[in-house]
Amino acid sequence: MPHCLTQLDLAVITLAHRDPAARLKPQNRVSRWIFGRRHAGLPLANPKLEALRRYVVLRRIHGAGSAFEQRNALCTAGYAPSELSEIDRLVDSLSAARRHRRNFHQTTASGIDMRQIFGFCNRVIVSASVLFWTYSAAAQTTTAIETPFAAPRQASDDRGEPGGPDGGPGGDHIAIGVGGMYQPAYMGAKKYQFQPLPAIDIKQGMFFANFQNGIGIAPVDNEIFTAGVGIVLATDNYSRKDVPNRFNKISMGAGVRGFVGVRQFGFEATAGLTQIFAGGTKGMIADFSLSRPIMVSERLFLNPSIGTRWANAKHNDRFYGVNARQSAESGLREFRSGSGLLDARAELGLQYRLTDHIGFGAMGGVATLLGDVKDSPIVRKKTAPFGMGFLTYSF
Repeated sequence: MPHCLTQLDLAVITLAHRDPAARLKPQNRVSRWIFGRRHAGLPLANPKLEALRRYVVLRRIHGAGSAFEQRNALCTAGYAPSELSEIDRLVDSLSAARRHRRNFHQTTASGIDMRQIFGFCNRVIVSASVLFWTYSAAAQTTTAIETPFAAPRQASDDRGEPGGPDGGPGGDHIAIGVGGMYQPAYMGAKKYQFQPLPAIDIKQGMFFANFQNGIGIAPVDNEIFTAGVGIVLATDNYSRKDVPNRFNKISMGAGVRGFVGVRQFGFEATAGLTQIFAGGTKGMIADFSLSRPIMVSERLFLNPSIGTRWANAKHNDRFYGVNARQSAESGLREFRSGSGLLDARAELGLQYRLTDHIGFGAMGGVATLLGDVKDSPIVRKKTAPFGMGFLTYSF
């Protein structure tokens, strides 16, 4: 479909699609002092383009219903009906692409070990489904008894698709997919393995279920900040056949993870802290990642990222350590590392939206051990590449 908009109009739509709602308001002195003048909500010099910018931000965040008044302002500014339809199509397309990219980032950001994953996935799917439908039923009950002063529901967009919980396109969703990952048997192993990889990403209000943050709730989730807590799979593990002299094994486990995400200046930063309470090492792991999503086109996205992890002594010593008894039985030298940096990684993700619901993703990167753990006698390869690919379907 050929564009009936000018190149300047298209540029404003693309840039406004990244603006938070705060950009529609004048900047106060406090935020100017904290963030600098870059965040000032100054209008565009051209009134017609400013009306377009405000409409794109409102429609993306609050949905078509809340942006109706600003749509009338576009008509007054001189946009023809055909141009308005093209603007709506582009905004909705970019919003859908953003949702796909976010699902892709949640699937790939954790760099998880996929050993024994299918056994855990059965429990995840069942638990997530129960919580999902329980939350939905509770939400319906709350809606039925809401007061007369409750705000009206947001209308569906022009294509008949409902928005998220706030009317926006990045709200409630269900995404499932299949794929595979090729990586070392454990970080430090010389042996590689291929594992099938299911992908699950569910969001309903505050409730979520995905591989990065597990199953839990995110009370804060907006254009800038995300904060929540969940029960996650502790994937750092190995079997006896994977380690030298079969001296030890670490099973998969579960942990409690708290996390915070910040999106500013086009970057996305995430920090999390996980305490393993069942299986695994019973240790504590902190993680940090920084990514820069890049929209190449309406359908193609790139997501370069870097990340690192820190672990306490309990985790590092149980995973990479060799105590006196294990040393006597296996012939490996004794080793203790204590707490410290665990590893670092650099990744490049790619996602292509085949349709509005189906997407293809691929990710490749390299990870390296840091700190004292890299000197463990079970480490055969300190730095190793990895890769994965998958297909997803978003409902």
